[in-house]
Amino acid sequence: MDRLDQQAIVGLFDKLADVARQSPPRDQEAEAYIGEQIARQQTAMGVAGGVLLGSAIAGMFGGNEAQAAETNEEPQADNVDTGFDDGGDFGDF
Repeated sequence: MDRLDQQAIVGLFDKLADVARQSPPRDQEAEAYIGEQIARQQTAMGVAGGVLLGSAIAGMFGGNEAQAAETNEEPQADNVDTGFDDGGDFGDF
């Protein structure tokens, strides 16, 4: 993560904190129900949160980072890693 990534994430959470401060008091019954649902579906909530956070960050950049990545790609070497290396004695197949 570079400095710009960190600034984007901090900015996003600052905005979330601002919204939370300006919101009316939360419904305790709703809070309890949401907490129960999250506890039952930890993995799904983590994935959904990651997707939402990624979308928010991508929206903040307007897609420019994808274009920058495409122009900064280096040519691949002739050696292709097949991904089969398990760290054992046999290496890549």
